Amino acid sequence: MLSRQKISVVIVLAMMALLFMQYGCSHKQPVKQVEENVNTPEANAPEKQVSNCTTPEEIAACLRSGEVECVYQQFDARMQKNMTIETLKSSMVQLRAVIGEFVSYQRTGQGEVQGMMIYDVVDKYEHQVVVTRISFDKEKKINGLQIMLGEENALPTPGANGEAANADSLKKTEEGPVSTDKYSETEVQVQAAGGPALDAFLTLPKGVDKPPVVIFVHGSGPSDKNETNMGAAPFKDIAHGLAERGIASLRYTKRTGSPNWKPADFIRFGVKEETLDDANAAIALLRARTDINPEKIFVLGHSLGGSIVPVIAKENPTLSGVIAMAGTPRDILEVQIEQNVRVLEEIKVTASPEELKEAEEQIKLLQETIDSTVALSKELEQVPDEKLIFGVPAYYYKSMRKYQDKSYYTELRMPILLLQGENDMQVYADKDFAAYKEILKDNPKMVSHLYPQTNHLMTESTNTKVSTLSLDYAPIKHVRTEVIDDIAAFIKAN
Repeated sequence: MLSRQKISVVIVLAMMALLFMQYGCSHKQPVKQVEENVNTPEANAPEKQVSNCTTPEEIAACLRSGEVECVYQQFDARMQKNMTIETLKSSMVQLRAVIGEFVSYQRTGQGEVQGMMIYDVVDKYEHQVVVTRISFDKEKKINGLQIMLGEENALPTPGANGEAANADSLKKTEEGPVSTDKYSETEVQVQAAGGPALDAFLTLPKGVDKPPVVIFVHGSGPSDKNETNMGAAPFKDIAHGLAERGIASLRYTKRTGSPNWKPADFIRFGVKEETLDDANAAIALLRARTDINPEKIFVLGHSLGGSIVPVIAKENPTLSGVIAMAGTPRDILEVQIEQNVRVLEEIKVTASPEELKEAEEQIKLLQETIDSTVALSKELEQVPDEKLIFGVPAYYYKSMRKYQDKSYYTELRMPILLLQGENDMQVYADKDFAAYKEILKDNPKMVSHLYPQTNHLMTESTNTKVSTLSLDYAPIKHVRTEVIDDIAAFIKAN
């Protein structure tokens, strides 16, 4: 049988996994432990889930079995306004392509955040442990939903007396600042005007007076300070590696990954609100500090962040340089369409005739999605803002297209470093890296490095298929040493 992972992959670089937390009123609801029941056929039956989708465990069971309608019916008004049922369905399909098949329910964690009770249902899947975080309002409606990978992100199970931990006090113990004989980390906050306060780490090398500093700007989707993606944490690897080489850095929680984020209008949430405002606030924060060199500030953007570093450079012309790591100057819809085309091609090459016949309807649906997206891309400005494209509102793509205007690249005069892996299956060496070099060919301060057997996260990889990305990302891996060496050399040279 053709695996679900092969036939369900629809990779969305922009805002992948569109599940987010929206905090509301405090509501204390007892956690019902149902480990002995949740995996039984009766508990997983669609008709039972639809009528019993109220406890955290039942909600997680509905999501895992594809019964998202009953979960959506439990959303409060704000959740339903900011997320359509189509977006929820699309997000769960994408998630299942990464995590594989459901294995077993593990436990339910519980804690209090900002005066509100939240619940973490921990499930084991084929490739990952998944934490489904849920919160409720006073009417027992869902006012928060977030999916996280890795049990280390889950709240503890309540004690024997049923008392839940205060999650606000647990945040610092989950991952506190690090101190070694070569560097130390300080907790700071990044906050743009009108935006949430974002937890951040300022990493400072020891024995270096006023070191140069680099700011990390995330790729798409919710992300923590380390840009943790399954088995990799590229921002942490690079931050610590640069500190050992005498360079400071600032890494902060992305707005969409922060519990402090409360989107006013999800439909009209664009690249400026998602990324640019906070990057500019981080630059302003560092300019006011005395423990780094405010005249030697660099910005490193990864993936989506790499695509918009020329915009950040234009808005902050006194930066010393920018670094585009695994980004693209091409239109993001063009890249996404190509990714899905490659998935189809891989399926057709690797599947047997019997498997192709069994997956015929899903293959047809993916082809129709590709065809309709191609048509929408050609007339994007005429598409209503709320129209979903690959599960993302069209407004987002319009904002991204604005910031990928070629003038941002051709007018760039400051030093820029391009980093790309040959085995990157999300942006491509033969197209995206080549396009970067072509558009920046007249910039004498452009430096580029292409790394063999290296993927989108800049870790070692021999994978060359879009459809097996999750298998490549699942093992614990670290950013290649030569990548960190080249970043350090670029910063020291400028």
